[in-house]
Amino acid sequence: MSLRVAQFKRFDYDRALQLIINYYTIRAENKDIIKELTPKAVKHILDSCVSIILPKKDKLGRAIFYLRPAKWDPDKFSLFEILRVNIMNLEMAIMEEENQINGMVLVINSSEMTWNHVKNFERGYAKIMMGIIQVKYFYSVIS
Repeated sequence: MSLRVAQFKRFDYDRALQLIINYYTIRAENKDIIKELTPKAVKHILDSCVSIILPKKDKLGRAIFYLRPAKWDPDKFSLFEILRVNIMNLEMAIMEEENQINGMVLVINSSEMTWNHVKNFERGYAKIMMGIIQVKYFYSVIS
C-alpha cells in the first residue's frame, strides 16, 4: 500500500492516515491468515477464478471486483485462502491511480451456490473481509 492512498480519499490526509492505520491493524491482528500474498502462493485459488478484478471498467470508469463464491471448492481450499486472494486483488487494484480516483464496485454473483458452500462458510472470513471493506480501508473505493 502506498502513500498515494491519500488521493483516493480525495486528499483528506487525516482520513488517509486512519485508512493506513486500519489496514495495518487488520493485517497485524490476522497475520496468521494474511500471509504470503503472492500469486505463486495462491495460484490454485487464482486458477479457480473465485475472485477477480475484471479487465474492463464500468461505464463510470470504476474497477470491477467480481466474486463468484460458487467457484469455491471447500474440499480443495478454505475461505481464508480466498481471503488472501481477495486482499491481494484489492491491493493490486488500488495501486492504479485511475482506481484511486474513480473507485471500485463489488459484484457478488451468488447464483449456483450450494448448501455445501453455505455450510462451509466461516464467520471469521466475513468478519475480516467486512473489516477490510468497511473499516475505511476500501470504503471510498466501493461506495
